[in-house]
Order: sequence, then structure tokens, then C-alpha cells
Amino acid sequence: MYGIPEMFAKEVYGAREELVEILKIYLGDTEEGAKLRVGALPIVVGREEVMKMAGVSLDGRARGVLTILQAFHTNSAPTSFWFILYCILTPGLLPRILAEISPAYSAPSAPGQQPNFDLAYLVNPKTCPLFHSVYTEVLRLVSSTVSVRVVDETTPNIGGYTLYKGAKVFCPGRPLQISKEFWGTEATEFKAERFVARPQDGTGLKMRPFGGGPTLCPGRHFAAMEVKTFVAGALMRFNFEFPEGMPEMDVKTPCLGVMRSVGICMAKISPRPEWTKLCASTEEKC
Repeated sequence: MYGIPEMFAKEVYGAREELVEILKIYLGDTEEGAKLRVGALPIVVGREEVMKMAGVSLDGRARGVLTILQAFHTNSAPTSFWFILYCILTPGLLPRILAEISPAYSAPSAPGQQPNFDLAYLVNPKTCPLFHSVYTEVLRLVSSTVSVRVVDETTPNIGGYTLYKGAKVFCPGRPLQISKEFWGTEATEFKAERFVARPQDGTGLKMRPFGGGPTLCPGRHFAAMEVKTFVAGALMRFNFEFPEGMPEMDVKTPCLGVMRSVGICMAKISPRPEWTKLCASTEEKC
């Protein structure tokens, strides 16, 4: 809440505490909690076990899970949304993406199983440079993260302003990410190959989708794997059609993560025959 007193944000604080209480039921050592956790992802179970071993209280564990859920909904899900949109709606891009990521998938080891998957191949910028470039370019355009810093010492003449000790400074990242000074005349345009030749441009002061400095998001590599794996799987498995084209990005609503679209984006989704064929094959047949 960036230090905003509860008296000025009662509804927000109340909603947070309600979610914490729900998560405490989910994580609790009760029969109800055990039933709710059936089928939970291994990362959820493993993280809970580690926190228990460290002596973290039930309330602390619930609040920890809430931060993860917030990250998923604030960043991973909308990033995947825009990632798929740009791959589908950018002329000529989808066939090139599919050709690059297809080697990460191979025939199932046995009938009835899912195709084998090479995660290391998919997330490596050297083996999938275009896929990585598109991911980074999407983050550059749609991320609207804000870093918050506390002023250590009163500092005058910063852009004509005086920053007083103890004050909070909000540092929005998107102005840097679409600045013509850093990215040229096409700063606000999507360029799929922008980071193919220079992947290092996807880090540093002019790219802040994960913040920076001592608060640089420690989960950024996991987030990249998560988004890339989901998007690659979706593109391999399904055909997407967006009858209304590229939706407008909501740049007016305050956002501390990835921006949403204006209104609802409708899509027509159908299975790809190529994926069905791959699932029906086996290593023995190949």
C-alpha cells in the first residue's frame, strides 16, 4: 500500500484482509484445507512446506501466497494476453514463431501421453531469439510498473525540484520504455526483431518491467519461463482469430503492472491439426 494509512483506503485494506482469511482456510492444517489443496501445483505445495520449515506463521504464509497471486494476475496473465495478440496479429510473424519454437516439442514417449517438451530450448534466447525478442518487446510496450524510493537526504535541483528527506518518490518505468531518446522514432511501435541482434537492450535503466536496483524483481526469470511456456503451448495447440483486431491499450487507468485492454477482446479458438497429429505419434513411430 506504499505506506498509505488504512483510514484513507479502508476498502482496499478490507479486501486484502478478506483474501488473507480465505487463504488461511486454504493453507490451514484442517480437513477443509486438505480437500481444497488436492491437485495443487507442486510449486504451491513445495513453497508452503519450505515456509512451514522456516517457522512462518499461518498468517504470514497466507500473506506470502497473496503476493504471488497478485504477481500472476498483475503481470503474467496480461503479458501472455498481449504476447499472443502480437504473435497472431503481426503480419507474417506467427509462422516464423512456430518454426522457431516447434523443435522444443517432440513426439510422446508412449501412446496417450503429451508430447515431450524441452524447456531449456524454449527459454534460451540463443535457440529462440525471435521468440525472446517478441517477449521483451511486448514487455517494453505494455508494462507500466512503478518503483518507489524513499529520499535519504534532502536533495535540491533535481529537474528543478527539491526532494526532501523522508519523502517518497514514484518512478514510472514506461516513459523510459517508449522514449524516442532511447528507442528512436519508432519507440511506440511494435518491432518483433528489436532485441534479436541486441538482446542486452532488454535490460538496464531504459527497461524497467521488473523494476530495478535493490528491489529488482527476484522472480523475473521464473516469470519469463512461465509466460514463454504458456504462450508457446497455446500457439502450438490452438489457432486464434481476433475478429475485432488489436484492442486498444488502456493507458488512462492507473496501473502498477501490465496494462489491460479497453473493453473485452473476443477471440475464436480452435485446435491446430498439427498438434493433434503430434499427439497421435510416438517416438517408436518416428
